[in-house]
This record gives sequence, structure tokens and C-alpha cells, in this order.
Amino acid sequence: MFKRPKDVPIQPGVVGEISKLVEVGADYGILANAIAHDPGLTVRFARNLGLFDFQSSTRSIELYGALEKSGIHSFRSFLTSTVISGTVVSTDGSLLDGRRLNKHSYVTGCLIGRYLENHPEYGLSPYEGLALGALHDIGFLLLAVSSPQAFKAVSDFAAQTGTSFDIAFSCIYPTSIYQLSAHALNAWRISPSTVDLIKNFDVSLSENMAPLRLLLRCADFISYELGIRPEPFHATTALPPGFEETLVAELDEMREIARGPLRIGDNRSGGTAIAA
Repeated sequence: MFKRPKDVPIQPGVVGEISKLVEVGADYGILANAIAHDPGLTVRFARNLGLFDFQSSTRSIELYGALEKSGIHSFRSFLTSTVISGTVVSTDGSLLDGRRLNKHSYVTGCLIGRYLENHPEYGLSPYEGLALGALHDIGFLLLAVSSPQAFKAVSDFAAQTGTSFDIAFSCIYPTSIYQLSAHALNAWRISPSTVDLIKNFDVSLSENMAPLRLLLRCADFISYELGIRPEPFHATTALPPGFEETLVAELDEMREIARGPLRIGDNRSGGTAIAA
């Protein structure tokens, strides 16, 4: 019936119910059972963490372990991204290619996560990187839903100039699309550190810049190099002045990471991270 496992729909209302459990501080066991009862959500959460071999008899146990590994902030980010993505796709698929945007966000997050696996000195969980990638372009999803005319203007300008959505937005409006993202993520109680990273995504390089934001810019840039971009047309993006010269080692390592499997926890050689 479904061509791919990730095409399995999520039952209406289930994400909202699980979000309520998160808000009241339900433990991981209760959350794992709630996720396991919905095949669509289970598939998406498993894919988000690179888990693909669930057994029905142990699914809740495996989900419990996955929740422990990712942490509640990353799980909250995952739920938020799932809800908003579903809203855009179901509202009007012609506004924004939700699958394309999700793929770009997922690959960006995986690049950060795999880099952090190789660099424990950062003191950051790979799942923090994965969650950051999942949410970093959520402003475009919001714009497509809340103001279709504004989104069309941005999309048309981007297509005409061959630039990315975020650059096109800044050319038309006196602010950044990431400011819109930050306001929404604050309202959804995403961790303040994540909100701050996304809010300042496109500011200039500075000495006291958070390491994770540097990695986010690198990963987003590499995703475009791979041709995995949210725009349904050829578009280019650019790093702010000083980034490419300062972050040579980080960019080179991420390019090397992109040649192998990007699933968090998968250090095997070969394979590819850019499957649909």
C-alpha cells in the first residue's frame, strides 16, 4: 500500500497527545509505549535516529533506549518538526516541497551529529546536532502556512536570482527568516540554546561564536554542495565572510563524512547518506 515505510501516515492527534505527555513530565517508558502504538511516528522517529530493525515484541524497549540516548530536548524538537512538516504538506503541497525540505534538514542534522561523534571534546550529544538540523529551516514551513503570498514572493525571487530561500527573504524583507523561526520555537518551548543558535544562524563570524552554530553553517553549506537543498530549482548559498577561510578543517571533515553513511552511531565505511 505504501511505497516506503516513511510514507506510513501518523494517526490524527497522536503527536498532540504525546506532546502533552512530554509537557507533564511523563517518563521515557510511557513515551516509548505511546510512540510504539503509532507505526507512522515509530518509523519517523527510528529513521531520525538511524534505527531500522525494530522487532514488534521489543519495540517499546528499543524506543525507550532511543529516548534515553537522544534526550527530551531533542525529542521535543523532533515532535515539533514532525507536526509543522505535516501541516505544510497537508495544507498545500504546491507551496513548498515538504519532502525536499525535510531531506535537506535531516542530512544537515546528520552531518552535525556524525561530526560530533568524532569530536567528543565538544561535550555535545550527536542528537543535539540532529535536532538542530531538523529545525534550522523551519521558518520556511511557517511562512508557507501563515503567509502563502509572502512565501511565493520569496520563492519567485529565489528562482529568478538562483539564490537560496533565506538569502531571497533577506533581500525582500528587513529581517532574517531565522528571527521568525526563533519566535515560533520559543513558543513551542524548544531549548533556549537551540533557539539562540537558529536565531543567529546568518550573523557574521565572531570570536565568541558558539561551536555548534559554526557546525550548523558548515553542514547546511555541505548539504547544498551535495545538491540536497530545499529549493525545487538550482540554487546556491554562501557562507558569511570569514567562515570558509576559518573553518577549512571542519568543512573538509564534513565533506569526508558525507562520503559515508550518515546515520548516527553507524561508523561503517561505504554506503551513502543521501538516500531518499
